[in-house]
Amino acid sequence: MYAKTVCVEVGPDGEVLSTSLVPVKIVLGAAASIRMPREGDDYSADLDDIFPDLGVDVAVAWPEAEEMEAEARATRT
Repeated sequence: MYAKTVCVEVGPDGEVLSTSLVPVKIVLGAAASIRMPREGDDYSADLDDIFPDLGVDVAVAWPEAEEMEAEARATRT
């Protein structure tokens, strides 16, 4: 199962400092797991490793990005 997630960095006063969109792969079963790409130089290689047959470029901006980020920010205020 694949998901698009919004990760939010929140400051000590509850203010949203930054948001990032992260694709994740969720494997269900006896030992459920979640895989997500690492930051930095490993990001592109991880995308290829985690999502080899997805058929879409998960590295490009998502059409839902603005709406997802706005929703994440709204839930923190």
